[in-house]
Amino acid sequence: MFIKPGKFFMGSSVGEVGRRNNEQRHLVSITEGFYIQKTPVTQYQWTKIIGYNPSRFRKNGDHRPVENIDWIEAQKFIAKLNRMVIDPKYRLPTEAEWEYACRCGRYTPFSFGESYLAAKSANIDTMGTSEVASFPPNAWGIHDMHGNVWEWCQDWISDYTPTVDIDPRGPENGSLKVIRGGSWEGGVVYCRSACREARNVNSSFCNLGFRLCY
Repeated sequence: MFIKPGKFFMGSSVGEVGRRNNEQRHLVSITEGFYIQKTPVTQYQWTKIIGYNPSRFRKNGDHRPVENIDWIEAQKFIAKLNRMVIDPKYRLPTEAEWEYACRCGRYTPFSFGESYLAAKSANIDTMGTSEVASFPPNAWGIHDMHGNVWEWCQDWISDYTPTVDIDPRGPENGSLKVIRGGSWEGGVVYCRSACREARNVNSSFCNLGFRLCY
């Protein structure tokens, strides 16, 4: 899905339920359009490239997101995929690109509004992953930005810049990589558009996957 360049307020508003201190709202400018995958990478896609399936939830797995993937493994998948295509540009989204695409022009806690509607809007607080695109997309046509699996971003996590940030890509070094979107477990507040978590590059869990960008 192509995402046009634009400006948006990244982070959450004071008073948003679940808000954390690392979500200070600030203006971000995305100066170049980019493509982002409509769904997380599936087990079928992963196995086609890598040759094995690390996922816990394998029933109808071809259509479920791949999980149990650490950041380094995601990079290996991307590198191998890029060697197979003519114009190798696949990568993980930056944290700013991820939130920009998730919000799709909205500033409510979720891209679908203020409240959490589990049965209609996202796979949150369930017993495992669901097939990708089982729930309606956001206004820009992107599925599963809330819940299902956490998604790796490219950036090392750091505090936000209080001034206008242009195409932010995080610090050059760090100890933890950003993950976004929440998952099928862990609670509603983690699935908000602004929620930020981070993990070691070697961390892999059955609620953690990724989607491609270029």
